Amino acid sequence: MVNEIDLAALIEGPVFDAVYSHSVNPVLLMEAGPAEDDFSMIVRVSAPFSELTGYTQDEVIGKTPQLLHGRVTSTETSVRLRRAAHRQESISEELQICAKDGREIWVQVVFTPIIDTSKKAVFVDLQRHQPF
Repeated sequence: MVNEIDLAALIEGPVFDAVYSHSVNPVLLMEAGPAEDDFSMIVRVSAPFSELTGYTQDEVIGKTPQLLHGRVTSTETSVRLRRAAHRQESISEELQICAKDGREIWVQVVFTPIIDTSKKAVFVDLQRHQPF
């Protein structure tokens, strides 16, 4: 389900702060790229994201998720995720990402579209570490 919201109020609001403060899963908020094959831009990340990847919020804000791509990241999966973000579609994919220190990590990526009042697509990206 796509919900229309005020993005600025969401990012700075108490509900979003509570989600980021209490989530045990890594969480990202991203703005979808303007074109179907453009990468989304990271707007905010949770502490568990930083713990999993080694990247601080300051290091990833304004960057694309391509920052997490390593030699084993599936190009096909990445393309499906970008296209779903642009089309404002929910999607769930398994993906191998690369942490700041070079570790390769399997995650389940779940995109949930949220549309702000200016109709600019934004997505919450939940990643759950796949333990082996």
